Amino acid sequence: MENMLKHCSIESRSSIMDLRGGLLEKMDLVTAVKVTLSSLEDERDIPCNLDVKGHAEPFAPAVERNLLLVIKEAALNAAKHASASSVAVVLDYTTGLVASVSDKGDGFILEEKLQSGRFGLQGMKERMENVGGSLKV
Repeated sequence: MENMLKHCSIESRSSIMDLRGGLLEKMDLVTAVKVTLSSLEDERDIPCNLDVKGHAEPFAPAVERNLLLVIKEAALNAAKHASASSVAVVLDYTTGLVASVSDKGDGFILEEKLQSGRFGLQGMKERMENVGGSLKV
């Protein structure tokens, strides 16, 4: 129950930041991802790398906002739950926009995570579907 309350609290804060525009109110998506990864590096002492392929172009604010939140959650989850020694993010603009997050960590069994009662993966999937995208793990 405590984990669920903690998750709801974190998700509520993220939603409030979404309404206020968050980082994307002040900068583009690439810069916002850099700032997010830099914060993770500072907080968790984990090297993070961002690679941008193609020419970065703006997408609808809702798309960028939700994608940034998914990237942030995926990178943080790698640091918190996978004991990751590094995190890498790729933003590929060559055929639209495809983002990938990978890590050098312990990994997990997808079916167990989906049945764990946690909402992280499901929430990320719903965020992407809500803006016409998809999430692949």
